[in-house]
Amino acid sequence: MSILGIIFVTGLLCCLVSFVVGNSCRVRESRSPTGGWIKYPAENEDYPKSVDCEWSITASDNQTMIEVAFSGPILIEHDDRCRSDSVSILTEGNTPLRIYCGKNTKPVADLFDYDALLVRFHSDGSVNDKGFNLTYTFKPASNSSRPTKENLCAAERSQSTHGGWIKYPAGDALYPLNVTCQWRIVATHNKVIEIPTSGYVFIAPEETCQDDSLMLLNEDGGLLTDPYCGDNMMLHYSKTANHRVVIVEFRSDLSMVDKGFNLTYAFQRGSTSTNEGK
Repeated sequence: MSILGIIFVTGLLCCLVSFVVGNSCRVRESRSPTGGWIKYPAENEDYPKSVDCEWSITASDNQTMIEVAFSGPILIEHDDRCRSDSVSILTEGNTPLRIYCGKNTKPVADLFDYDALLVRFHSDGSVNDKGFNLTYTFKPASNSSRPTKENLCAAERSQSTHGGWIKYPAGDALYPLNVTCQWRIVATHNKVIEIPTSGYVFIAPEETCQDDSLMLLNEDGGLLTDPYCGDNMMLHYSKTANHRVVIVEFRSDLSMVDKGFNLTYAFQRGSTSTNEGK
């Protein structure tokens, strides 16, 4: 059952506010032609345990993209891969696009190239918390505002004549679902790459790293090491690759997410056995 309230501003209809009551997915929300917000749970209370809730968002006419953000910090049970409690964004066909969890975290805004989305919340039977306040804005299609691979693969990088480091994803966010990202490392003159000299991996663990993985490739796409994946695993490979060019590649599928990776590399004097980078 829903209780609807209509808010008028200077005599004009502004927006529709609803309070969905009578079940464990009670939510307060507001919808207007330009967007809206969803607050779960509806009141200042902890969300219940062992629930699965879903809400739909459909853009207004002539608006074909939806930007999703959070007006305050997420207060959802923390888990490195959001396996316990989480709020997810999916397509109408149930394809996962993003998943969020954590305590006192505020993800950056995400722009989705869809005119309809599903917001899904899941909690297990252990810890509960205050939930989330999600906002969304409808936007017209434009090439300049469409999500790009550069946005999804945004990493923090630094490099000098002695080496450098790569951290993915940038900031404190979890890496996105269903991406393939590459970063190219080119050694300075007359040097080769030792990679990594140190670092860590928080990538959804799987025995053969076929789901999500970090790989080091030569310029022709050949593997230099076995793929990396795992939870809080230190990067241990420390060997001069005898290459002036190394490709760092990251892949994720549509299942789990995690914190990503941080690796450092050094440039050492040496000679290459190929003409890479020339």
